[in-house]
Amino acid sequence: MEAKPRRVQFLISGLHPILFTSDVDQYFICNICWLVVRHPVSCNDCEELYCSQCVSEHYSVNQTKCLNCKNQISPKSLRRYPLEVYRNFTLYCENFNNGCRFEGSVQEVQDHKPECEFDVLCCCNPICNRNFLKKDSLFPEHQVCSDKCLEVLGLWNMLGTKSAVEYAEYFKQCLDCHRQKLIESIEHEAAELESKSQETIREMQTKMQSIEDEIEEIKYHIHTGKFKGEKWSCCGDSKHSKGCTQL
Repeated sequence: MEAKPRRVQFLISGLHPILFTSDVDQYFICNICWLVVRHPVSCNDCEELYCSQCVSEHYSVNQTKCLNCKNQISPKSLRRYPLEVYRNFTLYCENFNNGCRFEGSVQEVQDHKPECEFDVLCCCNPICNRNFLKKDSLFPEHQVCSDKCLEVLGLWNMLGTKSAVEYAEYFKQCLDCHRQKLIESIEHEAAELESKSQETIREMQTKMQSIEDEIEEIKYHIHTGKFKGEKWSCCGDSKHSKGCTQL
């Protein structure tokens, strides 16, 4: 039976032109990935530019001929002038769409990339594989998206290497951890509710006092009054006569 041709998937290693702060000349477009070259090399004959990784991937499975001049290729470093032009390009971090606003030269952006907090990571939990940003990682030493995934990863690494007793001890440790977190969560929620309750009571007491003060103010200024003998009296000697005097 004739073997089927092996399907090869190439990595896209170039830089997208939209990341650059100014237009990039067509000369700096890789002839393989059709993006702006990253770690550029050129054809020894026609000086066509390629990403070094694109060249490596492409010529590991294809004949070593330049896609432009069709001659045998022996990639070489860029000449001084185009290399200087390339180094002077400025662009944004490749994680711009994720929120990163770092801007610098090609080399500066490449140096920034491994430390970028907006880099997308894939959870190492084999039954999760959720993508998340590096800045949202709860466990810098483990590439997982949550504490549950960390526990599953720990169990996954134990499979086939530990005894049943060790499995049980690990599960107990996980349950104790969840129990403690649940207790802390309930206590925190209860404390918040108590704080809100006390605040509501204080607000109600303040409002009630304000209403009582307003009533007293009305009592002071507005009374029915009556004649007492030949003189007009407001409240007279009644218990509501606070501040009232005969006219």
